[in-house]
Amino acid sequence: MKKIINYFCLFGLIVLSSCKKSGEQNPLADISNLGVGSYITLASAGNANLSFNTPSSKVSIKVDQYPGSGEIDKIVLYVVEGANSSPAAWKKIKSIPYTGPGTELSATSQEIATALGRTVASLTPGNFYTFYRISAARVIRQAQSAAVFV
Repeated sequence: MKKIINYFCLFGLIVLSSCKKSGEQNPLADISNLGVGSYITLASAGNANLSFNTPSSKVSIKVDQYPGSGEIDKIVLYVVEGANSSPAAWKKIKSIPYTGPGTELSATSQEIATALGRTVASLTPGNFYTFYRISAARVIRQAQSAAVFV
């Protein structure tokens, strides 16, 4: 019985050692094999306070492309009431084309209310809204967040 087990072990080692791939390189072995993402950084903060009862009141920031990242086509802006990092809960406000350094990301009270399926009058003081922005080239790359208090 011991001989049979030893033969199976020996056979297994021979089979496993003969399965070596040749000519192929591990794609994760070199960082240059990885794709380049498109990322944005905060250039300057604009208005961070929203006047809840004024439809034209807006919050804004200005962003730049992160040096060395891929080209940015557009930035999609989302909002959620409170702090919920689940993309399923995010409501799309709008898509903003990236026009170069200093591109302004902004949203008015009316746009926020519309995205949340509410009226401007229902945006009450004391609530806060978290904004998520996703920079996109051909595919979605990275999400970043910034909270704005009402």
